[in-house]
Amino acid sequence: MHKVNQQPANLDLGWSIQIYSGQRRLVCVLDASHAWSLITGIGLGFLSALLTIHAPMNQAQSPSLGNQPIKSQDFDYSHWPG
Repeated sequence: MHKVNQQPANLDLGWSIQIYSGQRRLVCVLDASHAWSLITGIGLGFLSALLTIHAPMNQAQSPSLGNQPIKSQDFDYSHWPG
């Protein structure tokens, strides 16, 4: 009989998370490459949110006021109803 010399299969492919429904049907799979894409997307979204929020804050400051806080006695409440 001829003996076949086979190498064992490489099973070191990383990790994956498989989520199944209650009826034992595969709902979704999260592989390592998907996780890196998700983390990159979250990071880029957070960075763009910070840049978007930070830009109007810089434009809202008036050069005449500088960094001086507004005091309540400086604000005119006479035009407010009630």
